[in-house]
Amino acid sequence: MQLLFWLRKAEDASGEVIITCRITVDGKRSNFSTGIRLFPEYWMGELQRVNSKHAEAYQFNHQLQLIQTDLIQVFTDLRIQGETVTARRISQVYREGFKKVPTLLSAYDELIEYKQKIEKLQSNTLKRYKTFKGLLHRYLSESKQLSLGVNEVTALEGRRMLTWYVDFPTHNDPVTAKLFIRSIRAALRLSVENGYIAYNPLMDLQLPKTKQKKVDALTIAELQRLENYQSEKHSLQKVRDLFLFQCYTGLSYETLARFDQEQHVFEHEGIQFIRMTRSKTDKDFVVPLSPKAKAILQKWGGQLPATDKQSSQRIYCNQIYNKKLKQIAVVLGIVPERLTSHMGRRTFATHMVNHNKVSMEAVAKMMGHSDTRMTQSHYVEFLLEGVIDEMKKVL
Repeated sequence: MQLLFWLRKAEDASGEVIITCRITVDGKRSNFSTGIRLFPEYWMGELQRVNSKHAEAYQFNHQLQLIQTDLIQVFTDLRIQGETVTARRISQVYREGFKKVPTLLSAYDELIEYKQKIEKLQSNTLKRYKTFKGLLHRYLSESKQLSLGVNEVTALEGRRMLTWYVDFPTHNDPVTAKLFIRSIRAALRLSVENGYIAYNPLMDLQLPKTKQKKVDALTIAELQRLENYQSEKHSLQKVRDLFLFQCYTGLSYETLARFDQEQHVFEHEGIQFIRMTRSKTDKDFVVPLSPKAKAILQKWGGQLPATDKQSSQRIYCNQIYNKKLKQIAVVLGIVPERLTSHMGRRTFATHMVNHNKVSMEAVAKMMGHSDTRMTQSHYVEFLLEGVIDEMKKVL
């Protein structure tokens, strides 16, 4: 460990500067203010002390000596306790006192609390984090490591967690296995930021490669069958229209449930648009209201059909909504597992790019995505006929 007292260049209104302490361990630095202010001419840089001509030189130099002595003591105590010694950790302990290094489970709780406060997690995302925390508790319990501290986690432990998760009977999906480990990695990264550990032991852990799932969207023929679908059950007619509205606008289930024509539809240069904000990303999006989408609103008196009169929510919960979509799929000869609320969003994106020749950039904006990568990877299926049409232009 190396210590250096130096003057910050920034001056206050009086011209005085602050003496700063720099701690260096293994080439990495951490600075903190000593709280001592003086004019630069009173500082002896080579000796790292205040010139005796200053009226308070004795008190200031005595304070600097105490800081130096205390930092050396903190360094020694950390080594005795077997902690990983870093400049940041020494600075933290000196200023705040010793903090008990949290267990991995406690660190995961801190992660959930932090994300709820900063990112305002949606209910589904929060549920996933809590599910992962329960699985982490089960792993640590089975391996008899409930008291495992964040400073005791190793890359080997990370590989064991990954293997355990993949082999777990009900959670053996490689995609969610990656999400599980990434969430633990995030908890450890937060512990690094809080000064509990020097580095993230899972940062370089190799996660299993997963194949990109093929984007699935309704074909034009399937969409036409859905448009022609009729049912004696009023509830299925409503669900069909809600789903078609998603196919025509790209609304997610969450935005569909919040949609209100008076609040979210505006007109510009004779064209009507939907303007909303995605709760998941807090991003605004604008999408044109097509004639078919307008027809659905007009059919139901200017609003989307209400399906759930028993709750404050206008439409069925996502689970019931998807269940009724599957009933419709069976009648139409569509694989029931394909017809979900998210299928409508993918169908909109795919048809916009392939049949309406809208650019990927414009579709990404209409979907409320930050860039085109998410749109292209997860929402747009490039159809053969679309590729052929493009090639005809250059052949």
